[in-house]
Amino acid sequence: MLGVARLAVLLLPFRWLAVFLGKQKTGDDEKDVAVSSLSLARNIGKAVCTAANYTPWKSVCLPKAVAGQWMLKRRGIVSTLYLGVAKLEPMTSDKQLNAHAWLSCGGVILIGAIHYEKYTIVAMFS
Repeated sequence: MLGVARLAVLLLPFRWLAVFLGKQKTGDDEKDVAVSSLSLARNIGKAVCTAANYTPWKSVCLPKAVAGQWMLKRRGIVSTLYLGVAKLEPMTSDKQLNAHAWLSCGGVILIGAIHYEKYTIVAMFS
């Protein structure tokens, strides 16, 4: 699934990829998730992150979050994929903004939890 997600991210214009991410949300209204579903969601998040360590390419946050969301959808588990941006420190890079994606289920961040709070949310898909 990581390979498919990576190809989708690399080859599809974002407006086409967004169709596969679900409905764009305007508010952070995650629903409560059953304990058994949340446990499965956590296992899927761990599996995606573990598999990402073994891909022959560098698996970054967006393909991991997309793959995780697709795997959860297949199992009927509701999740939210967040896209965020943050302004970089002046001397760290020639880029001005840094982007990040993370996946959440029932208020628990499954993929991309590292430093997610530094990012301003620009889009959410569920």
